[in-house]
Amino acid sequence: MASARKLQAEIERVLKKVQEGVVVFEECWDKVVNASTNALKMKYEADLKKEIKKLQRYRDQIKSWASSSDVKRKQPLLDCRKLIETKMEAFKVLEKETKTKAYSKEALSKAKRKKKDPKKSPFYHHVVWIDSKVDDLTQQIEELEDKLEGLRSGSKRQVRANQDQIEEVQNWVERHNWHIEQLTEVKEKLTSKEISKLQVDEIKDNVDYYVESNQDPDFEMDDEYTYEPIEEDAAEFESNLADEDDDDDDDNDDDEDDDDDKSERKKAT
Repeated sequence: MASARKLQAEIERVLKKVQEGVVVFEECWDKVVNASTNALKMKYEADLKKEIKKLQRYRDQIKSWASSSDVKRKQPLLDCRKLIETKMEAFKVLEKETKTKAYSKEALSKAKRKKKDPKKSPFYHHVVWIDSKVDDLTQQIEELEDKLEGLRSGSKRQVRANQDQIEEVQNWVERHNWHIEQLTEVKEKLTSKEISKLQVDEIKDNVDYYVESNQDPDFEMDDEYTYEPIEEDAAEFESNLADEDDDDDDDNDDDEDDDDDKSERKKAT
């Protein structure tokens, strides 16, 4: 009896995980469909693929239980398996469409134009920096999701006790994803010359600090305004920057004039 109750509890836990996973899958699907740029679409498709792989793992476990004589109520398992397979089929269609578009005539012609040495691009070093930050954040998200999985496993009492930690980790995952979206957009704007390299330079220190220090115990940062310089028009940004430099030069000139006046007064005395 005890083993039967334990098995049923495990089945119910997995069925609940599947329902939660389907919700996340559908949220990712909506993001893919509504993505404003190709770069974001690719990022969301990668997230979608990760979610479908999780569902596939649950499907394998469900198939095993459904074929076991130890499980009497099989219908919930069969329904859940069918739900997962429906999402798998939808993802397969999406993936096929993406690959077809990638090999279209337009895509092939773009690929030919892009065969130039990327190091010769004027944006090369900035793009490398952006990609490295996105990779770092993606790695951190994977680690956080592993931690989240551990916090959500165990008895209901343990999960309730871990609720504050679960919410904190979820918040970090959301913040990291937001930064990845912003950086992906920055990269696209930079390579299409909508923004300047100077604007990217302006956000580097804050992004580096967030990526490198966000898990430090004393980390504190209002990152809401990190990407403000990117919102400006490139020409306007550089013009404002030039005005600031002119103001600094004027201040230096005034200081030099004051020094000259002091020298003249000393000579007079």
